[in-house]
Amino acid sequence: MGANNSVERETKKRLCKAAKEGDLEVLQQILSDPMGSTLVNSFGPTPLYEAACWNQVEAAKLLLKHGANVNAQDQNNGWTALHLACKKNSVEMVKLLVENKAELNITTRDELKQTPLHLAAHLSSLEIVKCLLDNGANKSLTDRFGSTPEKWTKNPEIKSFILNHHINDKSSDSMSSTDSKKQILNNKYSIEERIGKGGFGVVYKCSMIIPGSEPAPRAIKVVTFEDELEIENANREAAAMLQLDNPNVLKTYEIFKYEHDDSSKGLCFCMEYYAYGDLDSYIRKQKDPIPPEIVISVFYQMSKALAYLHERKLIHRDLKPQNIFIKNLDGKVINVVLGDFGLSKTIENTQNQTKAGTWLFMTDVWSLGVVMYQIMSKDLETNVCALLLTKGSSAIETIKQNISRNGLYPNKVVELVLQTLSVDHEQRPTAADLCTSLASIKE
Repeated sequence: MGANNSVERETKKRLCKAAKEGDLEVLQQILSDPMGSTLVNSFGPTPLYEAACWNQVEAAKLLLKHGANVNAQDQNNGWTALHLACKKNSVEMVKLLVENKAELNITTRDELKQTPLHLAAHLSSLEIVKCLLDNGANKSLTDRFGSTPEKWTKNPEIKSFILNHHINDKSSDSMSSTDSKKQILNNKYSIEERIGKGGFGVVYKCSMIIPGSEPAPRAIKVVTFEDELEIENANREAAAMLQLDNPNVLKTYEIFKYEHDDSSKGLCFCMEYYAYGDLDSYIRKQKDPIPPEIVISVFYQMSKALAYLHERKLIHRDLKPQNIFIKNLDGKVINVVLGDFGLSKTIENTQNQTKAGTWLFMTDVWSLGVVMYQIMSKDLETNVCALLLTKGSSAIETIKQNISRNGLYPNKVVELVLQTLSVDHEQRPTAADLCTSLASIKE
């Protein structure tokens, strides 16, 4: 065991050094090995953290391609790669991380409690501030001293931009729902209202305008790109979404291009629309503990969704309450679907597919465990990963107490959740295993 730990430590050091120096050849060599691929998100400063610190953009791209967690926080100060990129004024790195769904409103755990926007306002260019705000950064969040981001900047142009962004926020959207004349997409969808915005685009509620068409509303995500090549690549990668057909996976009906003007081009993803919203909103609205029937049902349905994806060599990589949508809700009966595949990846048939691919599937299982912790404890703030890595066995006991609710939830369910949160990915059950276990519990 000691020898294995020594080899892992040495490999992790080489991985971080290659990321820091931007040595793509060494980085690729290590990541192609199953051991190296499992260390990309291991405890301590991650390779992506090092790449961001030293503005090694190509190294960061390679790490993200191999499953690096874009939102991993330093165990001491809580900084993410995005915090570092903003501090270093690395425009290209910031854009890359935002494109890969970096959490824009995460705060550090040091004495300042700052978001990336705080750092960008204080240390960066207007271009980075604009990128963060345009992609959903909350300018109203305060740090430990009660200061919002604009109070940290001495640049009058940046201060003015932040203060007035609520005006630009609507006018800068190429297809604002506030226009007196409703925008039409693909000659058949009329935009009704904007219902969401994040790092991967703007989501609108739309209705069909073709006579005789289905009256049910649709949700259309509009994602803009820099050039035609990016659009073609994204369109090709997203084609797999159209083939997905499962009651617990968000249905994508079609993907089409749009061009609003010379500077605004992209793809539109037409999906099912769910009026009940997402699981995050549901959890926040509940004053009492979530009923066991709801908890078990969500656990089972999301396990089935992951099993379906994993069987098709797809990893989701961004499973969280905001990406679980409620299809139906009636008392203690709930139907949910897994959506938002902005970060999903296909595990290609390579020599190292089995070991590396298995580890990547287990990251989805871990994320499902975090979701179950959140719905059972109603604690949406705790960084479960950091808690487990820093507190060890005492954290496991804390988590167990938080999710057992004094016996409200069956012991078998509690134990399953704890298994999904095992720091050792080999100790976690597969999604298919979870389906089998939960099916017997439901009976």
